[in-house]
Amino acid sequence: MHDKLNALLNHIRQNVEMIIHYEKEILRRRGFISSAYCRHPGYVADPVADRLFDELYRMIETEFVK
Repeated sequence: MHDKLNALLNHIRQNVEMIIHYEKEILRRRGFISSAYCRHPGYVADPVADRLFDELYRMIETEFVK
């Protein structure tokens, strides 16, 4: 679990706006908030960053209690 979580954290913690963007996405996926919208200025994810986030998140999402 540590290695999987560490990989995700290393990806999303590249800058402050990226942290906020992906932490809100995690909260949305877990059902805590309905939208991951971030007001401007904010990080705008590109398809490569989103694909990597999706891949890394899928590796840990079964660890969350729903």
